[in-house]
Amino acid sequence: MGSVGINPIVKLLVLDETSHACVFGNFKSKCTKWAAALEAKIAEELLDVDVLQINEDMDKNEIF
Repeated sequence: MGSVGINPIVKLLVLDETSHACVFGNFKSKCTKWAAALEAKIAEELLDVDVLQINEDMDKNEIF
């Protein structure tokens, strides 16, 4: 994902203050990295938007 995926999300948030975004990741480390990058980009744009990160372990046989 990186900044390639983050920039369009932030652009949407800037253009439409009623918009929402949900980003899914498979690994806790990647999810944490993306959340931090998203928070930094949101702060850069001076937006008043919260980033919620939820981590949960899944059984390898559980279907998501």
